[in-house]
Amino acid sequence: MNPVGKSSKQRAPNNAEIGQSGSRPVGRICCDCKQLPPAFVCARCDRIQHTKCALSQLVALEQKKDLCNNCWENNLAQVKDNLQREVAKIERHSNALREKAKRNIAVEGGLWRHYCQLPKENATDALVQITKMGWKDDAYQPEHEAPEEWLEELQERLEKTLLHPSNEPRFDGLFPAEAESIKDVFTLLSLWRKEAVFQLHHGLLKGKKEQLGLLAELFGLDPVGTYWKGPPNLPITTT
Repeated sequence: MNPVGKSSKQRAPNNAEIGQSGSRPVGRICCDCKQLPPAFVCARCDRIQHTKCALSQLVALEQKKDLCNNCWENNLAQVKDNLQREVAKIERHSNALREKAKRNIAVEGGLWRHYCQLPKENATDALVQITKMGWKDDAYQPEHEAPEEWLEELQERLEKTLLHPSNEPRFDGLFPAEAESIKDVFTLLSLWRKEAVFQLHHGLLKGKKEQLGLLAELFGLDPVGTYWKGPPNLPITTT
């Protein structure tokens, strides 16, 4: 900060500018108060700012205490904009991690593999083909990757049924969304299935098994193809 009347690299305002008799040049003084010195010259715009009414004096940021009110408010707006940009960036990153976690849980965790091995009494020919199993890299696994529509349906059904806030799930870790992978898929399925059966008999899903949709198939409550017919671009032909 450059106090008025003290030696500094910036020119100190003279008495006429500050207003020895209370007058001051229009547009030179940054505030409208009747305060007289002490005052300082803004480091950004070279205008005069009375110290007692300076907004920059209200916070403990020494590097910003030499700004007039106009520049201080502009600086706050810029800081706010930068913070909003940073928050948005973090949210995008978090969302990307969550999406990756969902895929890892569903695919690497083995849910898709488990689904492909279930009975397909109600499946169309196209659904049978997309869930076909085969030997690859010395392992018996799905021949096709999990469709995006399947992943989306899985997440949507979980959020609308087992994970719905009004359901008040009785088990911890029903869907560890931040997990990188689930090693024991059968433990996860058992946990979900117990909650689903409880809700079907005693909870909000009583008499509403169709609301489970894909989950009912995944839990073995209904054959594959009963609710989820496959991606919309698959040809629908019955077996």
